[in-house]
Amino acid sequence: MTAAKQKCPTCSGKGSHSRALGVVSPDDFSYEEWQEYLNGGYDSQCDTCNGTGQIEPKQMIRHRAHLHMERYGNMETFDGYGEQE
Repeated sequence: MTAAKQKCPTCSGKGSHSRALGVVSPDDFSYEEWQEYLNGGYDSQCDTCNGTGQIEPKQMIRHRAHLHMERYGNMETFDGYGEQE
């Protein structure tokens, strides 16, 4: 029996996101561009789930490990959930 897939933490299950743009505000866009942004017009396919919106449990552990490395710079304190012990 395989474990149930989980909602992708990167795209919140949408399969796409606009994280490549970084932090944006309405001031960065015209009104029309901002509406397009809000409607997903600047989204790209999620690399974590390859656009499916779901990931396998083992992918979730790798994702948390990656976030842990970005945050803390080492794996010595990784407890499997992405938090320091």
